[in-house]
Amino acid sequence: MKPIVKTLTTLSNDDNGVCASQTPAAGGEQSLSLDGALVSGGVATIAEAQIITITCAANETGRTFTVTGTDADGVTITEAVAGAAGALTTTSYFKTITGITVDDDTAGAIIVGALSANGAVSKSIRVNRNQTSSFKLGLFVELSGASTYTVQHSPDWPESGDFAAGYSNAANWYPTDGLTAGTETDESNIVLPVECVRLQLTAYTSGSTKLTVQQAY
Repeated sequence: MKPIVKTLTTLSNDDNGVCASQTPAAGGEQSLSLDGALVSGGVATIAEAQIITITCAANETGRTFTVTGTDADGVTITEAVAGAAGALTTTSYFKTITGITVDDDTAGAIIVGALSANGAVSKSIRVNRNQTSSFKLGLFVELSGASTYTVQHSPDWPESGDFAAGYSNAANWYPTDGLTAGTETDESNIVLPVECVRLQLTAYTSGSTKLTVQQAY
């Protein structure tokens, strides 16, 4: 197969890019207004699939925020985040945000955005686990700037739908030996069959990080 390249660069860095400051006070479950600089047509679009940060001006212990959108592969995802004081983060990486709700009135103002320091993930790269020869996958990471990266692999399909019937719609990701918590250009390989790989930035300061995947026939 021809080499497949995924590059992560210029992440969104705007703590109120999804929701500008607002204090929900209508009683009961209510939607936050998606009105930040990253929003167009009622949908927030993040530069890459990134972790979402909810910043609370007051102590929101007892509140639950529910974020809905799509991941790097375009799959619809929803995550509930427990309220607290200060900054809260999702564990999922969102490429778009289509809605955020809170289960009741908040004690203070809320803003929502995406911070580049929290990193990002690339779209999944599907590989051929049924190649005729022994499975061989070359992985090459080129780093230009400052970031911490991990190449991840999964035995699951990354997307949902009929094509993935019988498999997990939420892929389980594992760090790849030799390319975990990397901070410089490096390379490694995978010799056991996998369904897909992706590039994860666990921290980002500047520049770009490029993953090139080369599979033998």
